[in-house]
Amino acid sequence: MIRHDWKYPREDVMELRYRFDTLEETVKRLEEQLNPEQPYSLAANQQNYIEETRRELARIVANLEELRATNQTEHERLSREARQAICLRH
Repeated sequence: MIRHDWKYPREDVMELRYRFDTLEETVKRLEEQLNPEQPYSLAANQQNYIEETRRELARIVANLEELRATNQTEHERLSREARQAICLRH
């Protein structure tokens, strides 16, 4: 009987083998998804998103600086016009 079980695994051993194989496949898929060398992995996608966010942030900062400069120039122009209007009245 023991010899028979040894040659032909019991059902619980077969179930464990199946579950182990399933887990092994799952781990392989997760490794692929987390491998930054794979172009469509989660890690690669995250890196691409971070780089795009940095580029967008740099564009926003550049636009903000341009708006600040324009705003400063316009304030100076309005100030000159106001002073000239005051001087003309007196």
